Amino acid sequence: MGFHNLVNTAYFSEAANDWKKNGGRYCLAPQGSRDYYQWWEEQERRCKYGYKVGDLWISGRHYGYLNFFPMYRVPDAVLNKALDEGRDKRGKISVKIADKVVGFPKFWEVDYEWWNFKHIAWYGGEFMGVESEGGKHIGCLKARGAGFSYKEAWDGVYNYTFIPGSKSYYFAAADGYLVGDAIMDKVQEGLDWINKYCPPWMQNRQVKKTLMHQKASYYDEFAMERGKKSEIIAQIVDKPGKTRGKRGRKATFEESGTFPNLEAALEVSMGSMRLVLRM
Repeated sequence: MGFHNLVNTAYFSEAANDWKKNGGRYCLAPQGSRDYYQWWEEQERRCKYGYKVGDLWISGRHYGYLNFFPMYRVPDAVLNKALDEGRDKRGKISVKIADKVVGFPKFWEVDYEWWNFKHIAWYGGEFMGVESEGGKHIGCLKARGAGFSYKEAWDGVYNYTFIPGSKSYYFAAADGYLVGDAIMDKVQEGLDWINKYCPPWMQNRQVKKTLMHQKASYYDEFAMERGKKSEIIAQIVDKPGKTRGKRGRKATFEESGTFPNLEAALEVSMGSMRLVLRM
């Protein structure tokens, strides 16, 4: 892992800190006022184009993750105590048993690297000596409990919120990896959070609203479907052909090690995703 000069990282979580300081509201300006619209326009700009503090820049997806996607996590007091006590002989941080609470993600170096690598994989660029011309895919071998299901869940919520007409797919070998304290439950929590606490980004889900399929649309008075029409779709892939024709902004193979025919399923999926990249 490379070294980064990660200083003043608290400034990247200003909106999350505002929500906590304001007693469960991001912006205290009256709804509909000029200050209200300017505050939310600035937050959307940061989520779309990234945010820079000093010499340090983070991607828009990372900024949104830090500020608009709370999760169940170990309380700061317990975590800080464990960090102060140091690592064991195996290099692991020992955290005593503690009930998790709702809190926003902290700024971790591994997250900074993950979101930057994901950014250059799609858009191109250079990071930590790795160059990409864009339009690439990315895989991750990671330890348990590192929060990657939350990160991948937010990625779909991000597309749904900020990219009209986008489709985000989540593939898994069995439904237990999708629903039941799984990734689609986290997606649902993220969508509900946006609708509850971020009024300018709220989306109706009148046409499709299940854990396995969410669509940002509604019917108008003439029974015409309206809205951004972005979608989040989950699919159980017990056969490689189940990924065929799924053309989207993202396709996540959740718990990919459990797929009985992962390489074949990937190749079928890539056939559709390559079509997207050529469009």
